[in-house]
Amino acid sequence: MAPVLKALPYLVKKVANYQLTQFRGLALFTWHRIKDLYINERGGDCGPVTAKFLEMHAHGDPANMLSITDRDVDDFRKQFVLDIYKTIAQPTDDSDIVSLSDGSPAPQTPKHIPSMEEDHLAKQLLCCKTVPAPDLLSPLPQIEWDLFEKIIPKFSAAFHITPSKLDFSNNFLLQLAQPMN
Repeated sequence: MAPVLKALPYLVKKVANYQLTQFRGLALFTWHRIKDLYINERGGDCGPVTAKFLEMHAHGDPANMLSITDRDVDDFRKQFVLDIYKTIAQPTDDSDIVSLSDGSPAPQTPKHIPSMEEDHLAKQLLCCKTVPAPDLLSPLPQIEWDLFEKIIPKFSAAFHITPSKLDFSNNFLLQLAQPMN
């Protein structure tokens, strides 16, 4: 960690408009780690762990960060996938999609028409309540996860084109939910 702490002042000076901040000089940065905080030792789990730490820290809840386990991280992955599917993978109106081209004809992208099962899953997920800040380490909604895990593999090739330009397949969501070793 020492090399990073030594390099940070130089990076800040180089890339930030430090005149507008409290940053002055090239003194070493310091850091503090909460005692007994969960340590991510599995490759590939840094994203879900970081996202959850940021979420908990933003809600002023560092005490519960001490109780995180690998099993919780596995559930974070699944919860993130359900959240992505619930908020992003819902069918959109064709008028929300714009295809840009360099002058050559824009590729035809077949629109995914959700099956009755996928529609049922979407409706179930939309009925889920949001999690209040004190319950950020809430248990995975197992019924919804089981439904997701049963339906989505049948349609793993379905490709979602979103207005926010985040395009992905159901297969990507299934891979994202897999625990990393």
